[in-house]
Amino acid sequence: MRDEGGSCADALVLSSPWVDVTMSNPMIRQHEQEDPVLSVAALEQSAQPYAGLADPRDPFISPLFGDPTGLPPMLVYIGTREIFLWENRQWAQRCYSTGTSCRLVEVPGGFHTVGSVTMVPEGRKAVQDQASFLTQHAATMKDRLPSRAHREHRSAHGEGPPIALGGRYRKDGPVRKSAG
Repeated sequence: MRDEGGSCADALVLSSPWVDVTMSNPMIRQHEQEDPVLSVAALEQSAQPYAGLADPRDPFISPLFGDPTGLPPMLVYIGTREIFLWENRQWAQRCYSTGTSCRLVEVPGGFHTVGSVTMVPEGRKAVQDQASFLTQHAATMKDRLPSRAHREHRSAHGEGPPIALGGRYRKDGPVRKSAG
């Protein structure tokens, strides 16, 4: 949305995001055995269908290779036992270097998506932190929310919310890359 001149969300909460589909960071393979959920082999199998015909280094596929300038403030939760840990550290550093607000929370001993699993104390704490983060940023966007009458008008005229696929948005459906 940002790259196409549209408006962005006012804040992002990311739980164990896969920001480098190329898995080029050597730390992934060095620490793969520590991750109780993800494996390099399974991710390699998932990477090609996810990227499709696109270059896996395309920022819409692997945000790590993009420019985070202008993105909204982010809160990123990641477990220290995840193979995504190192790329998320790189992402947070890239955000920091461009002046983009990104708070990286590393959950000690945490597994993949620990920041959204409320069955464990760390997950419950994370969800509370995420809610506080969004509430804090929602206060800044309150004046920009459309009125109920405006929302009803848009709904009556088939102007619903955008549909997302692989990070690209269009009002009338997902953006797909063609083979040619």
